[in-house]
Amino acid sequence: MEVPHTSPVAEGPPWTTCSIPEGIYNRSMAGQLSTSSSKRISKFIVFTDLDATLLDHHTYSWQPAAPAIEGLRERGYPLILCSSKTLAEMMDLAAELATAAPLVAENGAFIAIPQAHTLAPCLPDAKAYEDYLIEFTGASRDHILATAHALRNEHAYRFEGFADWTIAELSHHTGLDHEAATRAATRLATEPIVWNDTQARWEQFEAQLDQHDIHSVRGGRFIHLMGNTDKARGLESLVSLYRKHVSEFAWTSVALGDSPNDLGMLSVANIAVVIPNPNRSEILTPTSEHIIRAPHPGPQGWNAVISDLIRSSSNLDVGNSNDG
Repeated sequence: MEVPHTSPVAEGPPWTTCSIPEGIYNRSMAGQLSTSSSKRISKFIVFTDLDATLLDHHTYSWQPAAPAIEGLRERGYPLILCSSKTLAEMMDLAAELATAAPLVAENGAFIAIPQAHTLAPCLPDAKAYEDYLIEFTGASRDHILATAHALRNEHAYRFEGFADWTIAELSHHTGLDHEAATRAATRLATEPIVWNDTQARWEQFEAQLDQHDIHSVRGGRFIHLMGNTDKARGLESLVSLYRKHVSEFAWTSVALGDSPNDLGMLSVANIAVVIPNPNRSEILTPTSEHIIRAPHPGPQGWNAVISDLIRSSSNLDVGNSNDG
């Protein structure tokens, strides 16, 4: 079921007011999504893209979404950041947001769970990275760079990426300050690039990468080269862990995103929230059973939809423990 709350993105503003129709989330839906007793407390588990979704496209601010974020925290609904960003970048943002939930980093190339989290013992073979345990699902960055650069040298493809830039150049291309750009450069399993060649040569390059189990996804600013994984796999992995190991709750997954890079994640969530992006002409069409189109771009739209979803679940017996 799709709930339209805005005109198509290509038509631009004005955006309409977001209102979640009665019944989009209720005990009946929670029961359908649960594999055991409908008497369990129902909870949302929220997965969100960052740039142009939770974070403003121009200022990187999440403050307009602060009321909804606080509402999730009060109810013990995990807020899971799911981004093309590096773990180093996301750790700082997670601390700023005061969320102790797992993270999905570098477009789903790995999941990261705080070592003090309830789910940490569920990853006995995970690699330690500062205060997190990480589990990879894709190829290493070393493999991606060796392959992509070898093809560039052989065929004279015109592209450049994070590995080619100094921190000052990376700061210029991303708008990040020097410290933030340094964190963005600390990548483990992906390589963002800017393609400066023709579409025909891109298709040739893409086909050659595929022969090495490397594929690409288009984000808000860059094309991301990565292994055979995506944000959807990260979402599914964590939802499975929550439903198996925190089974006293009936978990309903909510995903929010604005770009084609988010389409897989939106499609596998129980509730998909499409954030409009005035800088894009394409309209995302996820295949999730429940689709909501936010009334505003960025954190304003994020806040409107999540606040309404929280209100729509106010008649449920929700827990207030911090299970993030």
